Amino acid sequence: MGTITVMTDNQKEISLEDALDDCLDRILRGQTLEECLKIYPQYAVDLKPLIETAMKILSLTDMSPRQEFKEQLRKLLGGTIEE
Repeated sequence: MGTITVMTDNQKEISLEDALDDCLDRILRGQTLEECLKIYPQYAVDLKPLIETAMKILSLTDMSPRQEFKEQLRKLLGGTIEE
């Protein structure tokens, strides 16, 4: 992905990568995707799929093993696994 920069209202350059980083931080702090895209309308078309993909990846980190798996592993290891 090439670097794209634009001038914001206060004439500070911001790249697509920086906008993505800022949006991800904002979303993790509770803002919605739509709110973030309004902050960077010049990147909205590019940011939306990137943010959606990042959020899907982050949601995968919340996975935990099923209880059945834990029980089988506990039996296999002789009951040494703690909850």
